[in-house]
Amino acid sequence: MTRYIGIDLGKYETTAAEIVDGVANISRVPSVVAPQYTTYEKIRQQSLVEGQENNSKHISVNGLHWISGPMAWKNQNAVIRLDPERFTSDPMRAIIFLALDGMGITSEDFAIYFAVPYNLTTDPIEYETLLKKLQDIYLGQHHVAIDGVHKIVKISQVGMEAQPKLAIFGAMFDDQMKWKMAGRASTDDFIIYDHGFGDLAVVTIRNLKIDDDATEEREVGMSNAAKILIKLLQLQYKNRLNLFDADALIRQAVIAKNLNGSAPQPTVINAQINGATKDVADQAMRALNQYLSTPLGFAHEKTGLQNNACKIMVGGGAHALHGPLQEAIEGEIMMDGEPSTTVARGAAKVAKKKFSRG
Repeated sequence: MTRYIGIDLGKYETTAAEIVDGVANISRVPSVVAPQYTTYEKIRQQSLVEGQENNSKHISVNGLHWISGPMAWKNQNAVIRLDPERFTSDPMRAIIFLALDGMGITSEDFAIYFAVPYNLTTDPIEYETLLKKLQDIYLGQHHVAIDGVHKIVKISQVGMEAQPKLAIFGAMFDDQMKWKMAGRASTDDFIIYDHGFGDLAVVTIRNLKIDDDATEEREVGMSNAAKILIKLLQLQYKNRLNLFDADALIRQAVIAKNLNGSAPQPTVINAQINGATKDVADQAMRALNQYLSTPLGFAHEKTGLQNNACKIMVGGGAHALHGPLQEAIEGEIMMDGEPSTTVARGAAKVAKKKFSRG
Protein backbone atom coordinates (compact mmCIF):
# COMPACT_ATOMS: atom_id res chain seq x y z
CA MET A 1 0.00 0.00 0.00
CA THR A 2 1.25 3.49 -0.86
CA ARG A 3 0.70 6.54 1.32
CA TYR A 4 0.46 9.88 -0.45
CA ILE A 5 2.18 12.71 1.38
CA GLY A 6 2.42 16.40 0.59
CA ILE A 7 5.37 18.30 2.06
CA ASP A 8 5.54 22.10 2.25
CA LEU A 9 9.16 23.14 2.78
CA GLY A 10 8.73 26.34 4.75
CA LYS A 11 11.53 28.55 6.03
CA TYR A 12 10.20 28.40 9.59
CA GLU A 13 8.28 25.16 9.63
CA THR A 14 8.07 22.11 7.37
CA THR A 15 4.59 20.63 7.10
CA ALA A 16 3.68 17.12 5.97
CA ALA A 17 0.07 16.24 5.16
CA GLU A 18 -1.84 13.08 4.30
CA ILE A 19 -5.56 12.96 3.58
CA VAL A 20 -7.43 9.74 4.31
CA ASP A 21 -11.21 9.50 4.02
CA GLY A 22 -11.50 13.28 4.02
CA VAL A 23 -9.45 13.73 7.19
CA ALA A 24 -6.07 15.50 7.09
CA ASN A 25 -3.24 14.03 9.12
CA ILE A 26 -0.69 16.80 9.72
CA SER A 27 2.90 16.69 10.95
CA ARG A 28 4.89 19.89 11.54
CA VAL A 29 8.54 20.29 12.48
CA PRO A 30 10.79 23.36 12.69
CA SER A 31 12.81 23.95 9.51
CA VAL A 32 16.01 24.10 11.50
CA VAL A 33 18.42 21.53 12.88
CA ALA A 34 21.76 21.77 14.62
CA PRO A 35 24.60 19.27 14.16
CA GLN A 36 25.26 17.01 17.12
CA TYR A 37 28.41 15.10 17.97
CA THR A 38 27.21 13.27 21.06
CA THR A 39 25.04 10.21 21.57
CA TYR A 40 21.28 10.30 21.76
CA GLU A 41 21.41 9.31 25.42
CA LYS A 42 23.47 12.39 26.29
CA ILE A 43 21.06 14.56 24.35
CA ARG A 44 18.14 12.97 26.17
CA GLN A 45 19.70 13.72 29.55
CA GLN A 46 20.31 17.33 28.51
CA SER A 47 16.71 17.63 27.34
CA LEU A 48 15.46 16.34 30.68
CA VAL A 49 17.54 18.90 32.56
CA GLU A 50 16.28 21.75 30.37
CA GLY A 51 12.67 20.51 30.39
CA GLN A 52 12.48 20.15 26.62
CA GLU A 53 12.18 16.40 26.18
CA ASN A 54 8.89 16.63 24.32
CA ASN A 55 9.99 19.45 21.99
CA SER A 56 13.41 18.32 20.77
CA LYS A 57 14.28 15.32 18.67
CA HIS A 58 17.55 13.66 17.78
CA ILE A 59 17.87 12.19 14.30
CA SER A 60 20.63 10.30 12.54
CA VAL A 61 20.66 10.02 8.72
CA ASN A 62 23.54 8.43 6.83
CA GLY A 63 25.88 8.80 9.78
CA LEU A 64 25.09 12.49 10.36
CA HIS A 65 23.49 13.45 13.67
CA TRP A 66 21.13 16.38 14.24
CA ILE A 67 18.95 17.88 16.94
CA SER A 68 15.65 19.63 16.16
CA GLY A 69 13.24 21.76 18.14
CA PRO A 70 13.98 24.65 20.55
CA MET A 71 17.46 23.32 21.32
CA ALA A 72 18.33 23.63 17.64
CA TRP A 73 17.08 27.22 17.39
CA LYS A 74 19.24 28.19 20.37
CA ASN A 75 22.35 26.38 19.14
CA GLN A 76 25.03 28.68 17.74
CA ASN A 77 25.62 26.18 14.91
CA ALA A 78 21.95 25.93 13.93
CA VAL A 79 21.32 25.45 10.23
CA ILE A 80 18.56 27.74 8.98
CA ARG A 81 18.95 27.54 5.22
CA LEU A 82 17.03 30.20 3.28
CA ASP A 83 18.55 29.61 -0.16
CA PRO A 84 17.38 27.16 -2.87
CA GLU A 85 20.08 24.64 -1.96
CA ARG A 86 18.31 23.94 1.31
CA PHE A 87 15.94 21.60 -0.53
CA THR A 88 18.71 19.13 -1.34
CA SER A 89 20.96 19.65 1.69
CA ASP A 90 21.73 17.14 4.47
CA PRO A 91 19.98 19.33 7.10
CA MET A 92 16.82 19.47 4.98
CA ARG A 93 16.90 15.71 4.57
CA ALA A 94 16.91 15.33 8.35
CA ILE A 95 14.00 17.78 8.67
CA ILE A 96 11.94 15.95 6.05
CA PHE A 97 12.47 12.57 7.72
CA LEU A 98 11.41 14.12 11.04
CA ALA A 99 8.23 15.34 9.36
CA LEU A 100 7.59 11.89 7.89
CA ASP A 101 8.18 10.34 11.29
CA GLY A 102 5.36 12.50 12.59
CA MET A 103 3.07 10.83 10.04
CA GLY A 104 3.89 7.43 11.50
CA ILE A 105 6.46 5.35 9.66
CA THR A 106 5.30 1.83 8.80
CA SER A 107 6.28 -0.81 6.27
CA GLU A 108 4.26 1.01 3.59
CA ASP A 109 5.74 3.11 0.81
CA PHE A 110 5.59 6.88 0.77
CA ALA A 111 4.81 8.78 -2.42
CA ILE A 112 5.89 12.37 -1.79
CA TYR A 113 4.95 15.61 -3.51
CA PHE A 114 7.11 18.58 -2.56
CA ALA A 115 5.84 22.17 -2.54
CA VAL A 116 8.59 24.61 -3.49
CA PRO A 117 8.72 28.38 -4.13
CA TYR A 118 7.34 29.34 -7.51
CA ASN A 119 10.62 30.97 -8.62
CA LEU A 120 12.26 27.53 -8.56
CA THR A 121 9.72 26.20 -11.06
CA THR A 122 9.64 28.95 -13.70
CA ASP A 123 12.61 27.74 -15.76
CA PRO A 124 11.90 24.27 -17.27
CA ILE A 125 15.56 23.22 -17.11
CA GLU A 126 16.00 24.33 -13.50
CA TYR A 127 12.69 22.65 -12.62
CA GLU A 128 13.81 19.31 -14.06
CA THR A 129 17.24 19.66 -12.44
CA LEU A 130 15.79 20.20 -8.98
CA LEU A 131 13.22 17.41 -9.44
CA LYS A 132 16.00 15.01 -10.52
CA LYS A 133 18.04 15.94 -7.43
CA LEU A 134 15.08 15.33 -5.16
CA GLN A 135 14.42 11.97 -6.82
CA ASP A 136 18.08 10.95 -6.54
CA ILE A 137 18.10 11.85 -2.85
CA TYR A 138 14.77 10.44 -1.69
CA LEU A 139 13.76 7.52 -3.90
CA GLY A 140 14.53 4.17 -2.29
CA GLN A 141 15.08 2.93 1.27
CA HIS A 142 16.55 5.10 4.02
CA HIS A 143 17.83 3.96 7.38
CA VAL A 144 17.23 6.60 10.03
CA ALA A 145 17.33 6.68 13.82
CA ILE A 146 14.99 9.06 15.62
CA ASP A 147 15.39 9.44 19.38
CA GLY A 148 17.37 6.22 19.37
CA VAL A 149 14.73 4.20 17.51
CA HIS A 150 15.92 2.79 14.17
CA LYS A 151 13.46 2.93 11.29
CA ILE A 152 13.36 2.23 7.57
CA VAL A 153 11.69 4.82 5.37
CA LYS A 154 10.68 3.64 1.90
CA ILE A 155 9.92 6.28 -0.74
CA SER A 156 8.62 5.00 -4.06
CA GLN A 157 7.71 8.20 -5.93
CA VAL A 158 8.71 11.87 -5.80
CA GLY A 159 7.21 14.91 -7.49
CA MET A 160 7.09 18.67 -6.96
CA GLU A 161 5.12 21.78 -7.88
CA ALA A 162 5.03 25.49 -7.07
CA GLN A 163 3.50 26.35 -3.70
CA PRO A 164 0.89 28.81 -5.08
CA LYS A 165 -0.56 26.25 -7.51
CA LEU A 166 -0.77 23.71 -4.71
CA ALA A 167 -2.54 26.32 -2.60
CA ILE A 168 -5.30 26.39 -5.23
CA PHE A 169 -5.65 22.61 -5.00
CA GLY A 170 -5.66 22.77 -1.21
CA ALA A 171 -8.33 25.46 -1.01
CA MET A 172 -10.52 25.01 -4.08
CA PHE A 173 -10.56 21.26 -4.82
CA ASP A 174 -11.99 18.47 -2.72
CA ASP A 175 -10.12 15.35 -1.69
CA GLN A 176 -10.96 13.68 -4.99
CA MET A 177 -9.47 16.65 -6.87
CA LYS A 178 -12.86 17.87 -8.02
CA TRP A 179 -13.70 21.58 -8.07
CA LYS A 180 -15.77 22.49 -5.02
CA MET A 181 -16.18 26.29 -5.08
CA ALA A 182 -19.64 27.43 -6.18
CA GLY A 183 -19.71 30.68 -8.11
CA ARG A 184 -16.12 30.29 -9.28
CA ALA A 185 -14.45 28.29 -12.04
CA SER A 186 -10.95 26.88 -12.28
CA THR A 187 -10.39 29.14 -15.29
CA ASP A 188 -10.92 32.29 -13.17
CA ASP A 189 -8.13 34.61 -12.08
CA PHE A 190 -6.75 33.94 -8.61
CA ILE A 191 -4.39 35.91 -6.42
CA ILE A 192 -2.50 33.91 -3.81
CA TYR A 193 -0.99 35.78 -0.87
CA ASP A 194 1.50 33.28 0.59
CA HIS A 195 2.71 34.93 3.78
CA GLY A 196 5.40 32.98 5.59
CA PHE A 197 8.31 33.34 7.95
CA GLY A 198 10.83 34.49 5.37
CA ASP A 199 8.81 36.18 2.65
CA LEU A 200 5.51 37.19 1.15
CA ALA A 201 4.68 35.91 -2.33
CA VAL A 202 1.91 37.66 -4.26
CA VAL A 203 1.06 35.28 -7.08
CA THR A 204 -1.47 35.69 -9.89
CA ILE A 205 -2.82 32.47 -11.41
CA ARG A 206 -4.81 32.44 -14.65
CA ASN A 207 -6.40 29.23 -15.90
CA LEU A 208 -4.36 27.33 -13.29
CA LYS A 209 -1.08 28.73 -14.67
CA ILE A 210 1.14 31.22 -12.86
CA ASP A 211 1.37 34.63 -14.56
CA ASP A 212 5.04 35.48 -14.04
CA ASP A 213 4.50 39.12 -15.04
CA ALA A 214 1.97 39.58 -12.23
CA THR A 215 3.87 37.61 -9.59
CA GLU A 216 6.58 38.62 -7.15
CA GLU A 217 8.14 37.42 -3.92
CA ARG A 218 9.85 39.68 -1.38
CA GLU A 219 11.64 38.90 1.87
CA VAL A 220 9.09 40.67 4.04
CA GLY A 221 7.92 37.63 6.03
CA MET A 222 7.08 37.35 9.73
CA SER A 223 10.73 36.96 10.70
CA ASN A 224 11.04 40.71 10.14
CA ALA A 225 8.53 41.37 12.92
CA ALA A 226 10.57 39.11 15.21
CA LYS A 227 13.73 41.00 14.29
CA ILE A 228 12.09 44.33 15.16
CA LEU A 229 11.08 42.91 18.54
CA ILE A 230 14.60 41.65 19.15
CA LYS A 231 15.95 45.18 18.62
CA LEU A 232 13.29 46.77 20.84
CA LEU A 233 14.05 44.40 23.73
CA GLN A 234 17.77 44.75 23.22
CA LEU A 235 17.50 48.53 23.53
CA GLN A 236 15.36 48.33 26.67
CA TYR A 237 16.87 45.37 28.51
CA LYS A 238 20.32 44.94 26.92
CA ASN A 239 19.29 41.37 26.25
CA ARG A 240 19.17 39.79 22.78
CA LEU A 241 16.53 37.11 22.22
CA ASN A 242 17.04 34.44 19.59
CA LEU A 243 14.78 34.44 16.54
CA PHE A 244 12.80 31.39 17.72
CA ASP A 245 11.80 32.97 21.06
CA ALA A 246 11.07 36.36 19.48
CA ASP A 247 8.82 34.75 16.86
CA ALA A 248 6.90 32.91 19.59
CA LEU A 249 6.20 36.27 21.26
CA ILE A 250 5.05 37.79 17.96
CA ARG A 251 2.68 34.85 17.49
CA GLN A 252 1.10 35.69 20.85
CA ALA A 253 0.79 39.31 19.73
CA VAL A 254 -0.99 38.20 16.54
CA ILE A 255 -3.51 36.19 18.59
CA ALA A 256 -4.11 39.14 20.92
CA LYS A 257 -4.49 41.58 18.03
CA ASN A 258 -7.05 39.35 16.28
CA LEU A 259 -9.01 38.91 19.52
CA ASN A 260 -9.02 42.59 20.48
CA GLY A 261 -9.14 44.28 17.10
CA SER A 262 -8.40 47.98 17.39
CA ALA A 263 -9.30 48.10 21.09
CA PRO A 264 -6.56 48.62 23.69
CA GLN A 265 -4.86 45.34 24.52
CA PRO A 266 -4.81 44.37 28.21
CA THR A 267 -2.78 41.37 27.11
CA VAL A 268 0.12 39.93 29.06
CA ILE A 269 2.93 38.42 26.98
CA ASN A 270 5.68 37.11 29.23
CA ALA A 271 9.30 36.57 28.26
CA GLN A 272 12.30 35.37 30.23
CA ILE A 273 14.80 38.23 30.16
CA ASN A 274 17.93 38.45 32.28
CA GLY A 275 16.66 35.67 34.51
CA ALA A 276 13.34 37.36 35.24
CA THR A 277 9.83 37.27 33.78
CA LYS A 278 8.94 40.47 31.92
CA ASP A 279 5.65 41.49 30.33
CA VAL A 280 6.63 42.48 26.78
CA ALA A 281 3.13 42.84 25.33
CA ASP A 282 3.64 46.51 24.51
CA GLN A 283 6.91 45.87 22.66
CA ALA A 284 5.50 42.83 20.82
CA MET A 285 2.42 44.78 19.67
CA ARG A 286 4.59 47.71 18.61
CA ALA A 287 6.90 45.42 16.62
CA LEU A 288 3.94 43.72 14.91
CA ASN A 289 2.22 46.99 13.98
CA GLN A 290 5.45 48.54 12.76
CA TYR A 291 6.15 45.49 10.61
CA LEU A 292 2.70 45.09 9.02
CA SER A 293 2.93 48.27 6.97
CA THR A 294 5.66 46.70 4.83
CA PRO A 295 3.84 43.56 3.57
CA LEU A 296 0.60 45.55 3.30
CA GLY A 297 2.29 48.09 1.04
CA PHE A 298 3.82 45.36 -1.11
CA ALA A 299 0.55 43.44 -1.50
CA HIS A 300 -1.38 46.60 -2.39
CA GLU A 301 1.31 47.63 -4.86
CA LYS A 302 1.13 44.30 -6.67
CA THR A 303 -2.62 43.79 -6.78
CA GLY A 304 -4.40 47.03 -5.95
CA LEU A 305 -8.13 46.40 -5.64
CA GLN A 306 -8.60 43.84 -8.46
CA ASN A 307 -12.00 42.88 -7.09
CA ASN A 308 -12.75 40.48 -9.95
CA ALA A 309 -10.01 38.06 -8.94
CA CYS A 310 -10.56 35.41 -6.27
CA LYS A 311 -8.08 36.12 -3.47
CA ILE A 312 -6.74 33.42 -1.17
CA MET A 313 -4.51 33.86 1.89
CA VAL A 314 -2.20 30.99 2.90
CA GLY A 315 0.95 30.49 4.93
CA GLY A 316 2.16 30.59 8.50
CA GLY A 317 1.78 34.37 8.70
CA ALA A 318 -1.75 34.41 7.23
CA HIS A 319 -3.48 35.18 10.54
CA ALA A 320 -1.32 38.28 10.97
CA LEU A 321 -1.89 39.76 7.50
CA HIS A 322 -5.39 38.59 6.58
CA GLY A 323 -7.51 41.16 8.45
CA PRO A 324 -5.36 44.23 7.75
CA LEU A 325 -5.03 43.30 4.07
CA GLN A 326 -8.79 42.85 3.65
CA GLU A 327 -9.25 46.38 4.97
CA ALA A 328 -6.48 47.76 2.76
CA ILE A 329 -7.76 46.33 -0.53
CA GLU A 330 -11.46 46.61 0.33
CA GLY A 331 -12.23 43.09 -0.84
CA GLU A 332 -12.81 39.64 0.57
CA ILE A 333 -9.84 37.33 0.92
CA MET A 334 -10.57 33.64 1.44
CA MET A 335 -8.72 31.84 4.22
CA ASP A 336 -9.50 28.38 5.51
CA GLY A 337 -9.24 27.28 9.10
CA GLU A 338 -5.63 26.15 8.78
CA PRO A 339 -3.92 28.47 6.27
CA SER A 340 -0.49 27.22 7.32
CA THR A 341 -1.35 23.75 5.99
CA THR A 342 -3.28 24.69 2.82
CA VAL A 343 -0.28 24.14 0.55
CA ALA A 344 0.72 20.81 2.14
CA ARG A 345 -2.85 19.53 1.87
CA GLY A 346 -2.93 20.56 -1.78
CA ALA A 347 0.33 18.69 -2.36
CA ALA A 348 -1.14 15.57 -0.72
CA LYS A 349 -4.19 15.72 -3.02
CA VAL A 350 -2.01 16.09 -6.11
CA ALA A 351 0.26 13.24 -4.95
CA LYS A 352 -2.67 10.85 -4.72
CA LYS A 353 -4.21 12.02 -8.01
CA LYS A 354 -0.93 11.79 -9.94
CA PHE A 355 0.79 8.79 -8.41
CA SER A 356 -2.18 6.49 -7.84
CA ARG A 357 -2.68 6.26 -11.58
CA GLY A 358 0.50 4.22 -11.86
